[in-house]
Amino acid sequence: KWSDGTAFTSADVIFTWNFAKDPAAATTTASYFDGIKSMTAVDPLTVKMVWDAPNPNPYQAWVSYAGGILQEKQFKDWMGAKAKDAPGNQTPIGTGPYKVKQFKADDVVTYELNENYRDPNKPFFKTVTFKGGGDATSAARAVFQTGEYDYGWNLQVEYSILKPMIEASDTKGVSIAAVSSNVERILINRTNPDPALGAKRSEPDQPHPFLSDLKVRQALAMGIDRGPLTNLYGGKAQAGEATCNIVTGVPAYTSTNTASMSICKYDLAAANKLLDDAGWVKGADGIRAKGGKQMSIIYQTTVNPLRQKEQDIVKNGWTQLGIKVELKAVVGGTFFSSGESPDNTERWCNKTYDDTFAAFKKELDPAKRNDLIIKMNDLLVSDVVVIPLVARSSPFSGASKQLKGIVANSWDSEMWNIADWSK
Repeated sequence: KWSDGTAFTSADVIFTWNFAKDPAAATTTASYFDGIKSMTAVDPLTVKMVWDAPNPNPYQAWVSYAGGILQEKQFKDWMGAKAKDAPGNQTPIGTGPYKVKQFKADDVVTYELNENYRDPNKPFFKTVTFKGGGDATSAARAVFQTGEYDYGWNLQVEYSILKPMIEASDTKGVSIAAVSSNVERILINRTNPDPALGAKRSEPDQPHPFLSDLKVRQALAMGIDRGPLTNLYGGKAQAGEATCNIVTGVPAYTSTNTASMSICKYDLAAANKLLDDAGWVKGADGIRAKGGKQMSIIYQTTVNPLRQKEQDIVKNGWTQLGIKVELKAVVGGTFFSSGESPDNTERWCNKTYDDTFAAFKKELDPAKRNDLIIKMNDLLVSDVVVIPLVARSSPFSGASKQLKGIVANSWDSEMWNIADWSK
């Protein structure tokens, strides 16, 4: 049943599909349903889903983060462009162990026990409160030192600060970690972001004055010392370790080829030679220039002490290459919005990659799919489309010693089994 006591049926599933794929609704989940040709109700509890082509990954919809289903009754009058204004966006009716009691944007969400939950013996708490805002270090202290909170999510804190909290004799918490596919990386814009270009700014036909040059991108990759990055995160058994792969988390499709790539090795001398060969010459101020254009980079990420340390490490290497680097920290909510962090930030197009991805989408043999994943990873790394930095554990969080039933799961929400949590 839904949390309001009404029946959950196949009609709700089909409604969600129609709601999400409507372009006017501009939902963030629309791509989960790509390739689904039709959905029909076989009976009140069964849905038949037909793909427009063989699909080796049917789990792209209705599983994990892609598993959210809307109640038709609550959202039927808010389809299309009206979706953003639906009252249910902040007071959703669901089928989980808890239901929303109060939602305050950018502040707090309070949940209460769902008396209509499918397991009559669960959940175990009357209320659950999610508190937003603040910073990761304060969240860690609230779990490990003061015990004010039972759970601290995404503790992206420098490990030298976090370790003493976790290992203190009087610590009130334990760390929760799992190997994941989450990678800290630098995305490189190959197009010219100069505001003077107006509407042509960062368009594909406006190449960046130096980031469009492979030798320059290779030099940037070789100018980053990844050793200190592992120290920041504490290593694989903790919050993460340095990597030169963009695809991580599953050994079967984690590339071993990148280990021998020169661009994955810290080598300032070789990086400087690449820039020399590309015609970028150091001036009296130590900054490289070519054709009257200085080599200047704006490197932005979210406001987070750990990420600012990452920026410092990267800047240190790039500065030694004769590059002027301006660091910028952006509030997370802004950075991850479509305005600051759009898809294909790199403006990269590659036929070999596109063909490989098309083959991957059709391949049914798991071993061959793994090979295709590795090939795509190696294309991204070798062409320096992105510069991978750290393979992060996810989750890496803190929980009260009194909290029981937590099972770390890197492929779903950290709260995926919150119905089992107890004290």
